[in-house]
Amino acid sequence: MRGAESVVHCAVDVNSSTSVREQVTVQGTRNVLDAARRHGVRHIVFLSTAAVHSWGRAGRWDEDAAVRGVDAYSRSKLEAESLLLGNKDVPVTVIRPTCVYGPFSRTWTVTPVSFLRLGIPLVSDSDASRANLIYIDNLVDLVLAARDHRPDASRVYLANDENPADWETLYSAYARTVDLPLGRFPADGSWRRVFQEELSVSWSNGKVLFSHLASDLRAPLLQGLKLCHRHVPLLQRCDRFVPMGLLRR
Repeated sequence: MRGAESVVHCAVDVNSSTSVREQVTVQGTRNVLDAARRHGVRHIVFLSTAAVHSWGRAGRWDEDAAVRGVDAYSRSKLEAESLLLGNKDVPVTVIRPTCVYGPFSRTWTVTPVSFLRLGIPLVSDSDASRANLIYIDNLVDLVLAARDHRPDASRVYLANDENPADWETLYSAYARTVDLPLGRFPADGSWRRVFQEELSVSWSNGKVLFSHLASDLRAPLLQGLKLCHRHVPLLQRCDRFVPMGLLRR
């Protein structure tokens, strides 16, 4: 950081154990702050997450909404924010992006397209909810704008596209891009019963499958995973803790 006037801190670990990920986020941020102080950095831009708000109801939200980390990821981001906002030496701009989509976005682009290729439903029959998206290029523009406008005091901003699409519009665009149909699950809640039944069957089948040689497991195991993971919201939550790339392979 020697000679730098501004620092953009967006380092995060999403693949290691929970304790290692928290260490990267919290202790890593402390290291960034200490180095910035030592070398006279005049501004830190920190990429946090809108997940720190743990939305409990529908409607419009702003930066004054209550924060409450409900998982290790959001708790560690809150702790890192607290470290930065509590310092009196270096002004900090905290950016809390919503759902960042676009090239290389694993959660909001790569994984949904993978689901489309597996034939896994992505939306319900009546899913028209706002998606709270921000395209990666827009987020980068915002980060650069924040870097170039050094504040006198630390500030926090939620980052969202001005008119984000709903989930069906987003996933329909993905489906057209890869020339595949957009799968849907029922809006009446029957998917829960189906998911529970398939999970039970897949668990029973799995115990039988694992009694065979590994070379015989590939096709039925992939089919079992496809059935088990039909509930997309659960999959997207698990994406932080399970090596989804390994499962897809």
